[in-house]
Amino acid sequence: MDKYLTPSIVSRIFISFFLIIAACWQFKYGFYDVLRWSVFVICGYHVRVFYLAKRYFLLSSYLAIAILFNPILKIHFSRSDWKVIDFIVGIFLLISIFMTYNKPEQKEEANVRNEPFL
Repeated sequence: MDKYLTPSIVSRIFISFFLIIAACWQFKYGFYDVLRWSVFVICGYHVRVFYLAKRYFLLSSYLAIAILFNPILKIHFSRSDWKVIDFIVGIFLLISIFMTYNKPEQKEEANVRNEPFL
């Protein structure tokens, strides 16, 4: 099971969880600052991953999220707007896990025989 929980998937699960929590409750400013940096770094990493994999829809989506959560040149919204944005982005990150999940290849056992011919 742990070979399917790559750092990429685990990071998106944690960030999604914290974005949804941020959308539901009110925290101090420091929490949102750490959240902004975390989302920015993880989405920036995934932009590169999706570029190399030629997954352009996910690349553009993660690039937009990284720009939105940029901690250096901040985009300012009201707190209620950020709650909606956090919730939508958190749900999107969870859905994107299933969009990028590749099932392990299974051999067709009916056509493959490991027995010698007798």
